[in-house]
Amino acid sequence: MPDGDKLFSIISKYDDVLADVVRKPGYNAGDTLKLVLPFLKAYDVTDRLMEEFSAANLILIAAAETRCSYVRSITEAFIVSTSYEHYIRAFCRALGFPFENTYCTEVSIDKYKVAAEEKAKLKNSPRNRFATHDNYSSSIKVTTRPLAERQETVKRLTRFSGRKSLL
Repeated sequence: MPDGDKLFSIISKYDDVLADVVRKPGYNAGDTLKLVLPFLKAYDVTDRLMEEFSAANLILIAAAETRCSYVRSITEAFIVSTSYEHYIRAFCRALGFPFENTYCTEVSIDKYKVAAEEKAKLKNSPRNRFATHDNYSSSIKVTTRPLAERQETVKRLTRFSGRKSLL
């Protein structure tokens, strides 16, 4: 996607405006990843491409795998991130980290369709970008893992943190 980093920055600011300035009813702050999806679909991005891109563009600090392995040898470790699952899966594979110890944004972009006309609007008309994407972002379901898996992860995180509850 051309200038994807710039588009993400703009959408992130738009997310802030919707949440903090407009205070749009039913809108949750931090929905930037949800707002980005129609644009990814406009450029025919798939789940497979997202995972391949994530794996090819991981940037890890020196000895990250060794350090992660060491931490896991002395305590239970978790990754809590707003990143799409595609990136977290690639990250976990690179570090040998168990995906079941993560909490991330899960979405299957493949199950959504965007008509050719809408793709053209999303790609070519900056004036229409935010007006057209709202039609799609309101129907997109961005979720985490199934409730039972999430509850187990939260229980383990709660035990680990020593807090009464993380909910």
